[in-house]
Amino acid sequence: MRVNKYLKKTLTPLINDITVSMTDSLQLKIFQIDDDSKQSILIQMGNVWETFWNTVFSEYANNLLENGNLIKVDGKNRQIDHLFSSKDNADVLYYFESKCNLNFDSEKTPASNRKVAEVSETIKNENPEKETLHGYFIPCIIDVSPEMIKKYKNIKLYGVRDVLSILDGLPFTIEEFEHYLHTEGRKTFYKKYRWFWETDIGRQEMIEYLEAKGYTITKNKKKKRV
Repeated sequence: MRVNKYLKKTLTPLINDITVSMTDSLQLKIFQIDDDSKQSILIQMGNVWETFWNTVFSEYANNLLENGNLIKVDGKNRQIDHLFSSKDNADVLYYFESKCNLNFDSEKTPASNRKVAEVSETIKNENPEKETLHGYFIPCIIDVSPEMIKKYKNIKLYGVRDVLSILDGLPFTIEEFEHYLHTEGRKTFYKKYRWFWETDIGRQEMIEYLEAKGYTITKNKKKKRV
């Protein structure tokens, strides 16, 4: 299967724009371990998903966050991730918070759920003639597992298949999205890690890149012991 053109054009550049920083972990520094900040990369990748899906909603749905992503709840501004309706049915609003990591601790989970519920209630009050559905959108998995559904029984979880079922006319299928994740997406994201270039695949790509630039690469021959 070929990599979908829309995904490559829209999603790959966002992943390429991720800026890798070094870790600030004192626990690693005291052992003189200098490594990429995995947390920073993952946070930025979370922003990539949010940007990508809002682009999709702007092009193939009615994205209600075109003019900003803030909403007033009890007099305070709250930032929200996704709010849209399908082009075929503007009477149903979908409010999602994008989450790639649902392993919240016991304190964060209720607070996050409460925020989603309060925002959803505000949206309902502002749009009484419409139905509002809300929940967490996990933008990088195809289907939500039964284990996740059981763990988060107090709030609806949506996977990519759920969202694609809402929209019509998309330029990619669920199969093409999954194929992208396992090929182009994986390759692009993987290269953000410095240790990629320490693998056999990474070294070979570096050699091929340098040779394409006109450099001659020679391998050091091991000297025989006498």
